[in-house]
Amino acid sequence: LQAGSGSVTFAANTLNRSNNGVLLLSPSAGANLGSTEKVTVASGAPTVTNGIVAPYYIDGTTRNFVTYGANGFQDITYSVVGTTDTDIANANASSTVVISNSTFNTSIGGNKAIYALKLVQTNNTFNANAIGVSGETLTLLSGGLSLDMTAGGGINFSSDTTRASINFGTTEAMVGVFGSNAALGSAPWIGTGGLTVYGTGSLQATNVSITGGVTIAGATIRLGGSNGINTNNQLTIDKAGTFSFIGSNSQQFLGLSGEGLITNSLNGATFVVDGLTGMGTTSFSGLIQNGSGTIA
Repeated sequence: LQAGSGSVTFAANTLNRSNNGVLLLSPSAGANLGSTEKVTVASGAPTVTNGIVAPYYIDGTTRNFVTYGANGFQDITYSVVGTTDTDIANANASSTVVISNSTFNTSIGGNKAIYALKLVQTNNTFNANAIGVSGETLTLLSGGLSLDMTAGGGINFSSDTTRASINFGTTEAMVGVFGSNAALGSAPWIGTGGLTVYGTGSLQATNVSITGGVTIAGATIRLGGSNGINTNNQLTIDKAGTFSFIGSNSQQFLGLSGEGLITNSLNGATFVVDGLTGMGTTSFSGLIQNGSGTIA
């Protein structure tokens, strides 16, 4: 929804979420959202908590979380803007935090809870989640995590277990991946509310211990190690989503559904859907294809 040289308003009567959907707003510029380019809801407008609406609403142009007011959706103003672990340590449970170009390697002050987190990468040396130190946990209470790598480079979520775990608790983990590749290390992501990944980039999964179902609403999940995602999950791949093996790894899920793509870049990948347990369902109308490798 872009206004060109004028202004435009999209007015919805109601707005309801289904099937782990994501509303990716795309104004011509972030400053125009809620100004010359408005998206409003007449009945049942999104609830604002700690300055933001649920993180399945996001500005895809700026990769920012959004709020809602008299002029509809608008980009949020972050309560904490920083570059180091100390900025996270100084935040609190109601804080919306954006961190740019940091090589985290210090304590976040023990087990820490903040509301939502955006990480921004504009160079090729960003080792983002070396967040914290061993034994610490960073909890994202809204489930919102936006990874902005559109300016180049990638984000490496800790290469070892000496860093903090990321905990989404019982809330759905809503992870936006934009631009390049974000790689998870051995420090786990944990939670019981499920995981939804969306955006234009890729997330390399190594130690995703989240349960409650995995949905690829957009972007790509790349499997970085065998069963890099908890096997007690139903996998849903929407039409814009891709699940990709990057080596001779194997992955098992309780069930498979959706219309997306499953592929591999190297030979020897094994994909197992364990529908016989009665816990998952399999109704997949997407494409399973060999990329430069093969899938068994």
